[in-house]
Order: sequence, then C-alpha cells, then structure tokens
Amino acid sequence: MKIERKKESALVILDRKYNNGLINALFFGKDLTGHFFALNYFMEEKRENWFELANSYKFQQYTNGIFNRFLIYDKRFVREMTELSSRFERVYIFANNAIFQGPVWYGAELRKIKKRCPNVYFVFFYIDIINSKHSRKANLLLKKNPDLFDLVYTSDMSDALTYGLLYHPLPYAYSSSECASNFLNHEKKGLSFCANIKERSTLILEVLKGCIKNDISTSMALFSNDGSEKQMFLKYDNYVSLLNHFIDYDESLCYTLNANCILDIVQNGQTALSMRPYEAVVFNKKLLTNNSSILDFEFYNENYIQLFSKPENIDWEWVKKDIPVDYGYKGEFSPVYLWNDIEKRL
Repeated sequence: MKIERKKESALVILDRKYNNGLINALFFGKDLTGHFFALNYFMEEKRENWFELANSYKFQQYTNGIFNRFLIYDKRFVREMTELSSRFERVYIFANNAIFQGPVWYGAELRKIKKRCPNVYFVFFYIDIINSKHSRKANLLLKKNPDLFDLVYTSDMSDALTYGLLYHPLPYAYSSSECASNFLNHEKKGLSFCANIKERSTLILEVLKGCIKNDISTSMALFSNDGSEKQMFLKYDNYVSLLNHFIDYDESLCYTLNANCILDIVQNGQTALSMRPYEAVVFNKKLLTNNSSILDFEFYNENYIQLFSKPENIDWEWVKKDIPVDYGYKGEFSPVYLWNDIEKRL
C-alpha cells in the first residue's frame, strides 16, 4: 500500500535507547521512508541530579507542574525541530507513553516548539493501557498539557471509550523476510515468551510448570526490576533466562521465533492486543493467549490460536503439536495505515 503523503513532510519519531528498537519495530516501517523525510530522535538519557528530581513523578504531582517552564534541558532538540519546521511544509512529532519514563520529560521542550512552530503537529500513542505504571508519567504530561498533542491514540478500545481517545490497532512494521536471519540455525522449541514480567509472575510460572510437566521445551527470557518477581524463577534456570536489563527487540525475536508457539499473557485490565498476536501472524506461529479480545482479531483462527482463562485449561497436546501455520498475512499491520489516518485528521 502506498502512503498518501508527499516528501514535503518530515516525520520525527521520539525514542529512547532504553526501548532497544521496540519503537522502530512498531512504527518505523521501511515503506514510510520513501514518502517522508523520516528520522528517529533519541531523547537525552543523562540528566543532572537536580533535573532528575524535578522530573520525577512524585515531584511533578506535588508541585502541580508549576516549575516546568524552567525545565528546558535538551536545547539541541528544540533547535533541530525548529530548523526542520523551516525546511518542510509539515513536521509530525510522534511520541508514545513508553518514552516518558526515567529521567526524561520533554514537556517544556515540546511546548516551546509548539509555540514557535505552527506547522509542527504533535501525535501521541498509548502502546500500554492508561492504568499501567508504564503510562503514569505520560498521563501526567497530558494532564498538565491538555492542548499539547493534536491527536492522542490508544491501541486499547476500552481506554478509547473511557477517556475519549482515538482508537487504532497497534501497528507492526517488521516483515518475516526482514527478520529471517534472527532465527535461522536454531533448534526449535515448543513455547516462547520474552517479556518484562510486569506483575504477571504467578501466571507465567504456572504456565512454565505446565510446560515442564508436559515435556514441552521452552524459549523464555524474563526481565524485571523487582527482585521478588525474579526470585520465583531461580530454580527454573534450565527453562528460562533471567535478564538484568532490557535486550534489543531484534534479540528478543530470537526467543520468540525460536519456537512453534508464542505465549501471550496480558496484564490485568488490558483488552488491547499485545505485540505477540501480530508477531504470530507475521511469522506464522501458533498463539497461546489469555486475552479474550483475540476472538475479535481479524486473523483469529481456532486451528492456530488457543484462548485460555486458567493454566489448567490449556490443551498441552495442541501446544506440543508442530503444524504448518499460514494466516495469509499481506501487510495489514503496516504503520502506513496509522499515518494515513493521521494525515486525514490533520
């Protein structure tokens, strides 16, 4: 599909090195770059101690944001975006909730650009549910700056209806041909799961025990800053890799694609599909999920996808069975569709 936009437009996708390629995998497809002057802008990670304190979630809540106009830190960002606005008819700055964590804030920078450059448009996308701890700082930014973003999207239909946001399915920019080198020459496992534990440790552990009991090999890697969550998996180190830091998204695909079936466990209250159903479709893998929204997924096929509510309800023989999978995917998840929708609305 061709994007309906001309190269007179520039697209800036805000990112953090902390996200390790995830944002690229979702939003930065190669089919965009031929129609935009497109670039990733990696936000500053190193901040002075006083700046980290001023940008902390608790400080922002306590002060109600009254000092934010003094918090311009990344002057290079303001300068470069101002320069882009003078070179292009339109500039789109795209942000998501995952980048507003840690010491980054960028509220003052974005407001300065908004005031200075009328041809710059700001678009925001929630890739996590609004009540997730990964959205707290983004929620505060949008609350304190209600007119900053021209469009605010979410991939969760429930959040869209509750908070009056725009709904769009989560895009996925990768293709199987681009990623083939990631999983060649690996012994195939039965079930894969690579993720931040995110308070799902009990359910993940129960599924892992089910795999062991039913002699199903695993390709799993888990990360958490919570030591107690990781502690639960220490005696299962033959079946799961416990990570001390986030890994590159491409590396995580080595775990995901090194199996016949992908495990998908969503957080409590989440109705939006995670990335895993998209990965299953793009790479023709079976999917085992506890997200009932999968029944409304356009690629739902009971032969390839199994929904479970409790680990004891899982059909382990189905998980174990190696069958040919073909969803007939033709690029329907491309971020091109999101950008065309943005163009129409602005």
